[in-house]
Amino acid sequence: THNMELSAYRYNEYIYKHPTLYFDDAQRKIDFVLMYEEKVGTPIDKKNARRRRCFEKAISAIGIELERTVNDTETVKYHFIKVHLPWAVVAQYAQDLLSRARLLIDDSAYECWSAYWLHRFRIPNMMASAIPWKPNRFLTTPYDKTKLNKFIGRENLENFFNSAERSRLAYYILSNTLYGDRRAGEMGIDRLIEEKAYHQAYPLHDGPYTNTMSEEIGKGHPEPPEDYLNTRHMLYRYWARWGAWYKYQPIEVIRLYFGEKIGIYFSWLGFYTSWLLPAALVGFIVFLAGILSMSSNPLAAQVCEGGKHIKMCPICSPKTGCQYYYLSDNCFSATISYVFDNPGTVFFSIFMCLWAVSFLEYWKRKEATLAYRWDTMDFEAEEERPRPTFSAFAPSKRQNPVTGEWEPYMPPSSRFPRYMTGLSVILVMASLVIIFLIGVIVYRTVITIVMYGTKGLRSIASSISGFTGGLLNLVLIMLLSRTYSKLAHTLTEWEMHRTQTEFEDHLTFKVFCFQFVNFYAYIFYIAFIKGRFIGYPGHYNHFLGLRPVDCGPTGCLVELATQLAIVTVGKQIIGNAKELFIPMFKNYLLQRKIRKQLAREAKQKAKEEHKDVPKIPDENENENDNENENGNDKENNEKEEEDNEPQTRWLSDLELLKDEPLFEEYLEMVLQFGFVTVFVASFPLAPFFALLNNWVEIRLDANKYITQTKRPIAEKAQDIGVWYSILDAVTKIAVICNAFVIAFTSEFIPRLLYKYTINENMEGYINFTLAYAPPNTTSEPCRYKAYRDPQGQRTLFYWELTTWRLAFVIIFEHLVFGISVLIAILVPDVPKSLDIKIKREKFMIDKMLADEEDEDNIEKVNLRQRNISEATPGLSNGNVGMDDPRY
Repeated sequence: THNMELSAYRYNEYIYKHPTLYFDDAQRKIDFVLMYEEKVGTPIDKKNARRRRCFEKAISAIGIELERTVNDTETVKYHFIKVHLPWAVVAQYAQDLLSRARLLIDDSAYECWSAYWLHRFRIPNMMASAIPWKPNRFLTTPYDKTKLNKFIGRENLENFFNSAERSRLAYYILSNTLYGDRRAGEMGIDRLIEEKAYHQAYPLHDGPYTNTMSEEIGKGHPEPPEDYLNTRHMLYRYWARWGAWYKYQPIEVIRLYFGEKIGIYFSWLGFYTSWLLPAALVGFIVFLAGILSMSSNPLAAQVCEGGKHIKMCPICSPKTGCQYYYLSDNCFSATISYVFDNPGTVFFSIFMCLWAVSFLEYWKRKEATLAYRWDTMDFEAEEERPRPTFSAFAPSKRQNPVTGEWEPYMPPSSRFPRYMTGLSVILVMASLVIIFLIGVIVYRTVITIVMYGTKGLRSIASSISGFTGGLLNLVLIMLLSRTYSKLAHTLTEWEMHRTQTEFEDHLTFKVFCFQFVNFYAYIFYIAFIKGRFIGYPGHYNHFLGLRPVDCGPTGCLVELATQLAIVTVGKQIIGNAKELFIPMFKNYLLQRKIRKQLAREAKQKAKEEHKDVPKIPDENENENDNENENGNDKENNEKEEEDNEPQTRWLSDLELLKDEPLFEEYLEMVLQFGFVTVFVASFPLAPFFALLNNWVEIRLDANKYITQTKRPIAEKAQDIGVWYSILDAVTKIAVICNAFVIAFTSEFIPRLLYKYTINENMEGYINFTLAYAPPNTTSEPCRYKAYRDPQGQRTLFYWELTTWRLAFVIIFEHLVFGISVLIAILVPDVPKSLDIKIKREKFMIDKMLADEEDEDNIEKVNLRQRNISEATPGLSNGNVGMDDPRY
């Protein structure tokens, strides 16, 4: 435990010294691994061999040290080039990339709001994580090699920067090293992987995620003491396991192991999930209240009882099979519609709009706090460097207006045609979505016509066609999503963006614009178009030779809720199944392939040398050996091959999948945020299902990064990027859509107007909403839903109703947006206490770097900081708000 405390204080990383994390001398740590394969019996690719020689010579000239290891099998040779950055190289590039060096430990406390209040009321906190290593926060400054004597950790330069930062530096060097003609773009490890000169390049995990003692001592050993765990094992044990679903996330440890970019994603996901708790609770109560009160709904009784004598006009052309029916045939849908169309849903819509605005305002505070704690507040403006592909292909250079350095540049005039091409592709793909939408509408129309021709299926025709149409729409959505995501990535690469942040922002904008149309087009059609432009008896409109299907006398809200449930829940189930099973299956195939190759080679060597096969101790070893001696070796060798784990870290990590960018994770959550807010008036259970999904999502993502994928290259991030702007836009769209859904799709305004102008007890309301078919337009007298007179002209009530509907939209929007502005004023983006701490730390750092007497100065500043913290109540807690990092 003392060793853990010392390393946590000095290096902010628990140093797990497994021998295969180092070169053969057990002194130089492996910062990166390059791997390429050679198939036995096939000629060596001379062009790629030359590229490797030039590249390795170039990085060696920089000062990087390399060590080679080869794993031979019968079919493939795995060549590993282990990369180590000596201190001279680390110091140079750390200064160039503005890596943060530690000056002073920050003793100020930081705890989430729930932990604070539980502690205050002396309530046991079951959500508290028992992770044994809780990193300290340091006051940091950009590294300057001339001031090394002022930094913490200078006595052990090998661990001065943690492994994540060293891998970031290594990747930067490997990505920007020229190995050929710059004009041809022959630069960087990514280009070499594209050319198949190398097959993989990755930093190493810092150990296994299972029992670390069992790897070194043997299986069956008791659980290791806490100070023996590596960081990966800690994260698995206290975060990624399903049993830790209710615990706080160890965000600081996640950030130090994976980098700020992944850290801020999990922080945002946990913050969003914690905010879903009140939304899900209120939505569930509103839904439950609707269920309990639907049996006492007088309007449903008017449909079920009074509708037995009201004959309705066919909802499609009688020539295609639709027949007249009685209003009471819609009894079930009239009863169910009250669950989604009652006064409680109006309250819930207003609540959710204000919830979304408050969520974004408090996230900005949380984001500012994280940027302060992780020292990334100036990252995008000062620290971010050009992308390697941009550096290779940019047509000119210019001086950076912020840093003053000369760097590659591409004029806007050269990029504009590429932007236009990308916009054209978006429009073409959006048009394709509309074409598929028309196909789904035609499908639904045909199915409804067929089912209305059968008397026994007439009452459920709308529900069945809506459900099957929703499933068909979901399948088309998922297929188009995958296709366009790949296309958008290619287009964004072609646009040549300077930094990774700019690249991701433009990619995000393209994909989200398409996905928004893809996921919401059919829902918008049901909510705002269906049943509104079909005409009336004798004057029906036709589309593609078919008369559009009406919503029926009970409206479209039930169908809208059904479609939302199918897309929301269906997408979550499909997405979680993909994230759970596909990586496991891919990993199984990859591990099986590599282990079989290694086991065959080991067996061959054993036969040649007349000795046992060397492998990791296995409890089935003796049993397998005995069966092999009896001649039944084929089946047992296959099992032995699967169980025979590689002993080295680089070979173990080779079996893992390549880590995937966070883009798909953010996109999934932002689309979910849209389902939770945009049409929540028609589906109050959306936040509840989102909450359940996110509890699963966090563990799936955590488990994927810990157990299924290679360690990601640590990346810095100041915030969640353009996703915040998208969330803000979705919130504004949600306010407008909910206002229109309540006003025009639900029956809330018509019922309210009827109650206060015609009949307070709502007697005769259903009959009032039904018009008579004009004379000589139908084969027999019938009714249809509309506010028209017997000649088909709009009634005065219709124009009154339209006026009140528009008035409601305006009042709703102004009310919500007005409260939103008030919330934005009352909740500053940066907490006042945090603003003071930022300014004070800047003063303290400047003072420390300016003084010559280092040790005395450190003590003075440390003492001054503690005195200030004690004298300023609440200063130690940089942010007190709904920023629970538990998920």
